Amino acid sequence: MAEERFYGEIPGYPEGSHFPDRPALQRSRVHRPGQAGISGGQDGADSIVVSGGYVDDEDNGDEIIYTGQGGRDPGTGRQIADQELTRGNLGLVRSRQDGRPVRVVRGSNGDPKYSPESGYRYDGLFRVIDHWQEDGKDGFTVWRFRLAKTEDEASIPTGSGSATASVPAQQTSDNEDADGEDSEFVGLPAEQEHWASDAPADKDLLKRDALASVIAARLLRFSHNEPNLSFLLHVDGPWGSGKSTLLRFLGHHLKDHYLVVPFDSWKHAKVDPPWWALLVTLRQHVSRALPWWSRVGLRIADSWTRARRGSTPYLLTGLVLLVAVLGLVLINPGWVGQLKNLTTVLSLFGSIALVVLLISRFVWWDSARGARRLEQVHTNPMQEVTQHFSWLLARAPRRVVFFLDDLDRCGEKYVVDLLDAVQTLVRDAPERKGKTDKSAYFIVAAHGNWLRRAYETVHQSFQGAVDEPGRKLGHLFLDKLFQLTIPMPTLGTDTKQLYFDRVLGIQGSDQALDEEDNELLEQIERSTSEREILEALQAATAQQRERSVSRAVEKMSEPTIAEVTEHALQKFAPLLDGNPRSMKRFVNTYSVVRAARTLEGITVESDVLAFWTVLSIRWPILTEYLAANLSSLVEGTSKEVRLDSMPDYYAPLLADVELRRVLANAPVRFTPDLIQACCGALTYGN
Repeated sequence: MAEERFYGEIPGYPEGSHFPDRPALQRSRVHRPGQAGISGGQDGADSIVVSGGYVDDEDNGDEIIYTGQGGRDPGTGRQIADQELTRGNLGLVRSRQDGRPVRVVRGSNGDPKYSPESGYRYDGLFRVIDHWQEDGKDGFTVWRFRLAKTEDEASIPTGSGSATASVPAQQTSDNEDADGEDSEFVGLPAEQEHWASDAPADKDLLKRDALASVIAARLLRFSHNEPNLSFLLHVDGPWGSGKSTLLRFLGHHLKDHYLVVPFDSWKHAKVDPPWWALLVTLRQHVSRALPWWSRVGLRIADSWTRARRGSTPYLLTGLVLLVAVLGLVLINPGWVGQLKNLTTVLSLFGSIALVVLLISRFVWWDSARGARRLEQVHTNPMQEVTQHFSWLLARAPRRVVFFLDDLDRCGEKYVVDLLDAVQTLVRDAPERKGKTDKSAYFIVAAHGNWLRRAYETVHQSFQGAVDEPGRKLGHLFLDKLFQLTIPMPTLGTDTKQLYFDRVLGIQGSDQALDEEDNELLEQIERSTSEREILEALQAATAQQRERSVSRAVEKMSEPTIAEVTEHALQKFAPLLDGNPRSMKRFVNTYSVVRAARTLEGITVESDVLAFWTVLSIRWPILTEYLAANLSSLVEGTSKEVRLDSMPDYYAPLLADVELRRVLANAPVRFTPDLIQACCGALTYGN
């Protein structure tokens, strides 16, 4: 049975308790939502956060005038619709009617006189003593609530109704809707099942943080070795595989070195052209990363720079109108005498300003409509866009890395247009004279099949014209776009069971390291090569591997170990394409595939995984077929897979001279079990 809403103080968190961030506040249960300011529903409201979210709020210490929730644009924070008496707003009204207390938490962005210097602080129990509707500063109706601090907190009953409710100690995740406000959250005692959110996690239960640390280390190494080059990375995995969670952890690792710019592709899917949304998002995050006095200068410089670009900027529009006014004066000199009247003068200048604003708003690319106009009238619009993109990157305090998420929820045309825009802005961006600006990085989290099908659908007329025996049109596009594709790890049997135990709240899922675990970790620390690390993991039990693979992956990514691995992989160079880029791509792909498989508890031999990586890079159609048809593969001698038994559709692929040469020189012969291990479908257990 679901726990009812908890009113009053939370045991263990008296008034004055401080929380460093929102997740810590959420875990304490003092304020349960991960983002919304009101924890409430139709049964009442138990807590609010006062942190400067609404300019209408008034904080007077023991009395607070609080603005309700809803009706705001999540991007700008402006009120764009009337607030309704639902959800948290209704909850505060019910709490007033029932006389129930409301926990008040103040954040560091609130009134400095009453707010903490950092994080969040629980400031005691308040009662809602009044509520009303009024027009907010943006012109839309808002709900307002007057809360007063209770004089005798000890006399206020806690819990729900007449019963005292228990507070689960388990961590909860954000439970929010698409508007960023909290949905009704219900928890359960630890011994019972509870509702689990599918939002991106803040706590690493599936070793996503270990993979994020490997990606971050590779990215930092690349930016050090190739400081002026761009990098486009693809995180590939089906829906629900944890791509958004991985991005969240990756952001934690990169935030001190890069300016992380999240971009929700699905939310911007209706914005045309796509590059305009990227440009606006970049400008917003660059501005936020600067001191407040620099933001004004950036905005002025940005407006002036854009005013000099395009075919019909503000200056040109104003000049045309000025010439028109002078023409009227020359044609009818007597008309000038009428300007002696002050009202006429003001009216004239007001009309000119209005016309300038309206025309420039249409033709200038400070809006999506203006951006479309730029594409229509300019001879080379993307050159102007890429130059301004580079100009913004140069003003960022750190190198910029974009996180593009939810692209596999968008239509095929938008997918192609957005990725083409990324290609243009990053790869094809022109160099600015006298500048050596650092390029942006893009990390795209999306199902690879979705992206490939989008390109094949949009460019259907080219199907078969440029396809290769082992790669379809979609593969070719993604190969040209991304330098590296990272597969999301699958769940092994042991990992799956441990994760399910945690979801159910079983306490045994967090086991302390025993003496054998410590011995395994010490052996990993002493290892000087990937092979030694794999041998140590192979000799351990499945449970020991489960508790040690995160450190093993981090150890493999250290420069000294990675250098030894890269040296060992050089023997596969003859099996690759005859260009320098193929070797770099092979080494990078092998390293991330190795990390993914190790996190799954799979310790497949290096030569086997390396050769599988060669095939997956050069002939992905072959490896995709083998992975998808494991149960029906025909085995030959020594259980190796017989490729000649594949359907006739693959005959042109198997006839490829280069593939036959590579297979003839293969250092291994694949069996179904080895294929399972390479593609992440195999789980080990002792």
